[in-house]
Amino acid sequence: MAVTFSPDSPETDRRIERLGLTALFLAAVAAVLVFFPPEGQIFVPVHAALERLFGHAMFVLPLALALASGLAFARRARPNMTVPWRRLIGLGVITIGLLPAEHLLGQSTGLVGEWFTGRLIEIVGVPLTVALTLAAVLLGSTLTFNLKPSKLPLAAR
Repeated sequence: MAVTFSPDSPETDRRIERLGLTALFLAAVAAVLVFFPPEGQIFVPVHAALERLFGHAMFVLPLALALASGLAFARRARPNMTVPWRRLIGLGVITIGLLPAEHLLGQSTGLVGEWFTGRLIEIVGVPLTVALTLAAVLLGSTLTFNLKPSKLPLAAR
């Protein structure tokens, strides 16, 4: 007997609901870990581990989880909703582009950012890394904010 996937099934609704609630809970915990001063025997080492892993870019973690939760709840409320893939891909490209940008500007991006920037520099060199970083941020901004190139006037009127 084959299992079929139906977007209108109660099982799909429950999965989306679980995903939204889990992402919302994790976003709340991550927000406390990231945005509040670390205190206690559990939060201090977890905060330190997150900072070692992501550096100053760790603020993206609760924002990404909150976005995932919001999308899951919106999808649960309106099953026929179209997901704005272009804008979400744009946000991802901006995030990936800012990892080497922050590292190249002297900010801490943690182990993830240092590894990513180091590999990129090894592969293409520093000048091309800067150009790729700028291109990624511009492409991500264009996709996220739906920017269209305007027609430049050919002459003054």
